[in-house]
Amino acid sequence: MNKGDSRSTRSLGWKSILKAAFILFALLALVWLLNKIGWNRIGHAFVSVGWVGALILLSLGILESTLDAAALDATMPRRIGLWRMLSYHCAGAISNTIVPGEAGEVLKGSMLAKHVGARQAIAGTVLWNYIFKVSRPLVALIAALLALVLGSYVEPKVSMVVITGCVLAFAPYLVFKLLLKKGMAEVIARALQRLRLLKKDPEKFVESAIELDHSIRTFWKERPADYLKVFGLQAAARVSSWMALFAAIQLMELDYSFGLCALIYAGLSVGDYVVMTLPARIGVSEGAGYLIFSFFGLDGGTGVILYVILRLKGIASNAIPALASMKT
Repeated sequence: MNKGDSRSTRSLGWKSILKAAFILFALLALVWLLNKIGWNRIGHAFVSVGWVGALILLSLGILESTLDAAALDATMPRRIGLWRMLSYHCAGAISNTIVPGEAGEVLKGSMLAKHVGARQAIAGTVLWNYIFKVSRPLVALIAALLALVLGSYVEPKVSMVVITGCVLAFAPYLVFKLLLKKGMAEVIARALQRLRLLKKDPEKFVESAIELDHSIRTFWKERPADYLKVFGLQAAARVSSWMALFAAIQLMELDYSFGLCALIYAGLSVGDYVVMTLPARIGVSEGAGYLIFSFFGLDGGTGVILYVILRLKGIASNAIPALASMKT
């Protein structure tokens, strides 16, 4: 092993240690926060939801996952099948919950490669995420504007901050679009080649990158119906998530209007964009819920409990299809 490889290995080691330390800190912070809120209060919220409420939330969660899986299936050159795609999508979603970043997307890509090849699997996964970067902030923006029209009993300047956040959430899509126009994959591959970071067959890697750029750029022109289908299914999935939040608030017996629930959904969606940049989600997202509720002039503890309920809904609604598919 040369000095460069040794230095790189040490760097990766430190990064892993720091990431693990951050995740542990986030989990400890969540336990501290829940303890501060009070376990009796948390228990009362779960009792209010009840088994019937849990089934309602679980159904909405599985509906959301199914719609997202159908959207991913529509990006493929040939249909893989909704049930199989649902299991792949759910496995990736669970991975993203535990290991932040793109670990879940890599997992989905590796499973899809068995059916359509590595290049098509990567292209389809990138396409799904590309369209997701506009469908998600759009639904959040619609929710925030609806809250403004219906009234949310929150100060107008607070609503405007959320609306501004929803607009800024389109930035990743615009950056992605710009990079695609510049030949994102090819530019990255060429840079890696010049830096001599591509050890095995660099020219072949560059050729694959060029093909990936081409397939993403031409998706709209060659398959406009599938493009619109992916967008529509993703948007429907986000609406399902919005309805799950509304249902959870009602089940918790909170006296919040539909307009306020819409603003909360938009605020949490914006908060998730910030959380995605951090090396942990469990614990951090719940803390973001506390801050967002407090910013709205609501009880921060309620925001944490709501997020915990939605977190459990998300884990269960992804784990059940993933595990069920392993039995077939």
